Amino acid sequence: MSELIHSSDAYTGANTLQHARVGVHFHEIIDTGDGDEDYNVVPNSQCVVEREVVRGDAEMKIPDKSNYYLNGKIAKFSEVAKYLGEKGIDLDNNRFLILQGEVEMISMMPPKGKTENDEGLLEYLEVSGLALYVRHARLIGI
Repeated sequence: MSELIHSSDAYTGANTLQHARVGVHFHEIIDTGDGDEDYNVVPNSQCVVEREVVRGDAEMKIPDKSNYYLNGKIAKFSEVAKYLGEKGIDLDNNRFLILQGEVEMISMMPPKGKTENDEGLLEYLEVSGLALYVRHARLIGI
């Protein structure tokens, strides 16, 4: 996980960064129409989910550590997943939210699976419910 921590030449030796943290801010909304801007934000519904990666120490055999936060308070991943599930965000099946670690896997996919049971980017998009992109990909010959 420590590969996720910035490590350019400016941050070596005593300047080595020891952690990285990313957060996603959510609001509950009420749709008021079909347009992208046709909604109202539910007052006091903001939620912040964060993940922090803390660099371990290979020499001392201390592994990297991952911490999760829900609204600024440390939480177990299962608590974060349960909370999001209660709000209608299904981490198992909905593909609109790409979890940390999945980006590389997706970027390494071939454009199209080689067999019927093989998954490439095109099949991944179909499973994701992004049919518009699948139609476009087929039009351009992927």
